[in-house]
Amino acid sequence: MIKDFWQERKDEKKRLKELKKQNKKLPKTKEQKAYKIFGVCFALFLIFGSIFYTCKGVSDIDKYSWDSLIGISEEMKSKLATPVNRADLIATKQLDAVDWSNCKDDLIGSGVGGVIIADEIDLEILTDKTITLNSTLSLDSRNLGALAKKMLAISSYGNSVELIETILTYENNELSLRSLVYLDLTAVVLGNNLPYVYVTTTSVVNILNNDMYCMNSDFVINNFSEEDNIEVMEVIDENALVDLGFYTNELIARQINTFSDGVNAIVRINNGNLEID
Repeated sequence: MIKDFWQERKDEKKRLKELKKQNKKLPKTKEQKAYKIFGVCFALFLIFGSIFYTCKGVSDIDKYSWDSLIGISEEMKSKLATPVNRADLIATKQLDAVDWSNCKDDLIGSGVGGVIIADEIDLEILTDKTITLNSTLSLDSRNLGALAKKMLAISSYGNSVELIETILTYENNELSLRSLVYLDLTAVVLGNNLPYVYVTTTSVVNILNNDMYCMNSDFVINNFSEEDNIEVMEVIDENALVDLGFYTNELIARQINTFSDGVNAIVRINNGNLEID
């Protein structure tokens, strides 16, 4: 009896194997195909989903080193680490190659085209002061920005700050400059591996001893609310290596003064216009 039982079991297994082979050769129904596709997709979802969430485990905050900053809150770290849409911060138009082309034409027209070599301002020629301005160079918002941007490119600050926009406004007998820059935070505060931030700066422009100066500056970081801006400015001031203005409007003014001095000219405000003469 026992022998017959085990023989039946072996025969049954053999019969099931044959059935499976036959089933594999039969065309699959739509339902079977759909179920198989769903199973594959679900497996891929589990694999790639786990990879995605593993990567997401490193937050934007953790990309940066905050230990050196005194008094910064976790909430402020998160806000500084959050990407900002540049287009939302530009009031008019980002400085571009057209602005430099127009500025270059004005430089040539004013007799100082000789400082331009290979489409860049040559610092050595400018330092030698061998070229002299022979007519007034008017600096409107675009010319000012284009010239300052080119000067920054040959300065030691070029890797830390990008000049995006400049706007000159003359109102109530006062000339003001508004600028937007993209600034490496480690340039102004103690630390390393900190995020870049957008800084909108508004200053009063004055002329002292034939040089341009920017005074009474107000700063806005990224697109922060007034409350957040006050908080982040307190952190920056607490940890500052230099004043924030050093890398914003004051930096722009220094580039214009360096250029003016290099072409044996002075900076002045004439009827509300900024000029090199």
